[in-house]
Amino acid sequence: MISQNQWFAAWLPLMIDTVVYLVLCVVMFSYLKRNHLATWDGLGSPSLFWNNSIRNNMLFLKFLLWRDYKRLNDSTLTQIANATLMLFWVAAVLFPIVAVGVFLVVPPGAK
Repeated sequence: MISQNQWFAAWLPLMIDTVVYLVLCVVMFSYLKRNHLATWDGLGSPSLFWNNSIRNNMLFLKFLLWRDYKRLNDSTLTQIANATLMLFWVAAVLFPIVAVGVFLVVPPGAK
C-alpha cells in the first residue's frame, strides 16, 4: 500500500509544473498586453482569473500549440512561450502516468 508521503512525492512534480506553468501564463499575458496588444486582444484579452473563459483558453492553447507566437518575431516572447509550451506537455504526460500509477498501486477500498 502506498503511504501518504509516497502519494505526495508522486504528485509533487506535477504540482510544481502546474504552478510554474500558471506563473508563465501570467508573464506571457502581461508581455503580450504590453508589447503585442493586437495579439493579446485577438486572444480575447486573457488573464489568469478575471477574463478566463473556455474560449480564451482555447485561443491561447491554439496560439501555443500551433506556435503562432513565432510569427511575431519577438525573441523574448518566443522564450517565454517555448517554456510555457514545454511545461504544458510535461503536465499532459505526467498527469495520466501519476494518476494511473497511484490507482494501480493503491488497491480499491484501501484506507
